[in-house]
Amino acid sequence: MYKIGYLDDENREFENYKVDFEFHNINLIKVSNIQTKAQLREFILDEKLDAIIIDYDLSKLHQKELGDGNSLVRYLNIEIPDFPSIILTSFANDSRNDGTVINALILDRNIMTNDVDGTNYCEFINTIINLIDVFKKRLSLNVEEYQTLIAKKKSGNDLAPVEEQRL
Repeated sequence: MYKIGYLDDENREFENYKVDFEFHNINLIKVSNIQTKAQLREFILDEKLDAIIIDYDLSKLHQKELGDGNSLVRYLNIEIPDFPSIILTSFANDSRNDGTVINALILDRNIMTNDVDGTNYCEFINTIINLIDVFKKRLSLNVEEYQTLIAKKKSGNDLAPVEEQRL
């Protein structure tokens, strides 16, 4: 079962979304009591989330550091490279116009009104699962590369500058 975080300043639809995601073998976890970007990163790592869905407009959280969903996705892309971070919003055009998140990762909240076994909803779920699978594969490849470089360094071999940087 996949674990996906959900951060929104209005959680009135959370329980409905949670049931819909469970239909697709996804555990949707409410992200709450987060006041800083660093706390969000730690929540993701502590909960071992596979992805996160963030609302674009987070103004009702009244946490200046959290800003908006786009700024959080940008932060997460730096802190946890390749981590699947998706904007789900009623203000998709505003989010896209910001120009800081890949348009394909900005989804209109209306997708959630489709039937959970319908084509559009299944494509939405498949997109999320693909993002997760790519993240896990890249993470695995990075771990392999790291282990190879550590072994090379421990054996006394010099690392090339590019290898040193990768390490």
